[in-house]
Amino acid sequence: MAKRYDLYGDMVYLSSLINSIRETEETVFLVDAGDKFTGSLSKATEGALVFDIYNAMDYDAVNLGNHEFEYGWKILHRVMRRV
Repeated sequence: MAKRYDLYGDMVYLSSLINSIRETEETVFLVDAGDKFTGSLSKATEGALVFDIYNAMDYDAVNLGNHEFEYGWKILHRVMRRV
């Protein structure tokens, strides 16, 4: 089976997959283990984009990893309040 590298890291694909599961299952919890403040998009927005995506995808719980503190606790506090 060939790997679908075009789907790796694609938040639109992930969101669609999660929504399809939510449509078929009675109870679904969406959680994240953290360390999402990595990569160029997170760096460009100092993590704000990550919280916008979490909010749009309706996460139930998000853990903070060590990378969430890369820009300092004050920036983390500011972008967390966006949710």
